[in-house]
Amino acid sequence: MSNLSIDPRVKLSVFFLLFTFSFFLSSISSALILIVLCLAISALDKVLKKVVRKLIIFIPMLVVALLLWTFFSSFSLFYVKNENMNILNGVFMSTRLFLFLTISMTFIFTTTPEEMIKGLDALHFPKSLVFLFGLSLREIDSVSRDFISIKESQASRGLELDKGSLVKRIRNHIPILIPLLVRSVESAEKLTLAMELKAFNLSNKRRSSNLKLSKTDFIILVIVTFVGLTAVFLLR
Repeated sequence: MSNLSIDPRVKLSVFFLLFTFSFFLSSISSALILIVLCLAISALDKVLKKVVRKLIIFIPMLVVALLLWTFFSSFSLFYVKNENMNILNGVFMSTRLFLFLTISMTFIFTTTPEEMIKGLDALHFPKSLVFLFGLSLREIDSVSRDFISIKESQASRGLELDKGSLVKRIRNHIPILIPLLVRSVESAEKLTLAMELKAFNLSNKRRSSNLKLSKTDFIILVIVTFVGLTAVFLLR
C-alpha cells in the first residue's frame, strides 16, 4: 500500500477493521474471503511473495492447531456441547488463525514504522504513547542489528552456537547477551543525554500533520468495510 500512496490513517483503520471482523466470523467461507482480501492488498503493494513466504513458515503450527481443535476441542473455553462435527470446528479455528497471521504479515510488509507513527499522531493518539511506540520500534531494530553483528563477530572467533546439548547452547549465548546488554545500556544513556541537551518535552511538541484523504483512501475504506460486514453478517 505504500506504493499506492495511501494515507497512514487509512492503513491503520483498514487493519483495525480486519482484526475486528476476524473476531466475529462464524464460517470458513467468511474467513477465506478476508484472507483473499488481505492477499489482494499485499499484491497491490507488490509484497505478495514476501507475505506468502512468511506464511509458509507457520504451516506446521496450523497443522498442530487443526489437530488440537479437532480432537481436543472439548477442553476449550469455546467448546459447544452440541457440536457434532469436530473436524469442521478444527478447520474453522485453524483457518481463523491463518487469517490472523495473514493480516499481521500484510500489515508488517505494507506499513513502515514511520507510517505507523505518522498515522497514530495524525489520529491524535496521546503524544507520550506515540513517542513510546516510535522509540520501541527504533530500539527493536537497533538491538536486532547489534545482536547479529555481535553473533557474527563471536562466531568468527570460534564460538559454536549450534553444537552440543540444549544447556550448552544456552551457555554459549552468554558471550553474545552480555555485550548486547552493555551496548543497549550505552545506547539508552546516549539517547537520554541527547534528549536532555535538546530540552525534549512532550508537552511542548506540536503535531505537524498535513495529511489529507484522497478518493482512493475513501474507496479502500468502503471496500474493506463492505467486504468485512458481508463476511460477518451474511456468510453464516
